[in-house]
Amino acid sequence: RSLIHNVKLMRRKYRSTSRTILVSWLPQYHDMGLIGGLLTSMVSGAYAILFSPMTFIRDPLLWLQVISKNHATHSAGPNFAFELLVRKLELNKVQNFDLSSLVFLMTAAEPIRPATLKRFIELTQAFGLSQEVMAPGYGLAENCVYVCSAYGEDKPILVDWQGRVCCGYFNPNDKDVDIRIVDPETGKELEKSENEGEVWVSSLSSGVGYWDMKELSETTFRNKLDNHSGKLYL
Repeated sequence: RSLIHNVKLMRRKYRSTSRTILVSWLPQYHDMGLIGGLLTSMVSGAYAILFSPMTFIRDPLLWLQVISKNHATHSAGPNFAFELLVRKLELNKVQNFDLSSLVFLMTAAEPIRPATLKRFIELTQAFGLSQEVMAPGYGLAENCVYVCSAYGEDKPILVDWQGRVCCGYFNPNDKDVDIRIVDPETGKELEKSENEGEVWVSSLSSGVGYWDMKELSETTFRNKLDNHSGKLYL
């Protein structure tokens, strides 16, 4: 149930259809590569072009070459991958990629550095890449993979005063994912935007617990807000 819900959620958020062309080098034993990439493409009836992570490491620009050659629409990678691209693009200034076909390019799976994201956009604008297709995202394996992303909201990429990139927007009317910022000591939701707390997620995508770890599962997957709503949060 969790897997089906998460894949359907990503399919809708990614705007993935049978016309989608995915390019991915992400390992298929990782949730982002397997569920976020391969399974979501399969459910959408999309076309996927896959190659090895080791091939990407040896030649990072191959990622952009494959996207350009196949007019890909979707792809994703962690921050370190975009840093590798930035280094290679700065060293190899004579390139002729066409990235205008991309409609969704996610960066997730590790902390996103705003300097990396900004420089990548600067270096690829000449290839037709629009800032609007960039999708900083947040997820975790305990929720299958996807929780939210800052994409499709008609808003620019946001960076806060501490240099943190916005990876999603809170929507109290979202029926798929209920996100709250909570004080973990009291279980009370923080109301002021300037306060920091834990991200609590309630969704059908959430797992039921860790294998053979009942106590840890209880404290991770069975949290309750201090408002007696009865809803469980991850």
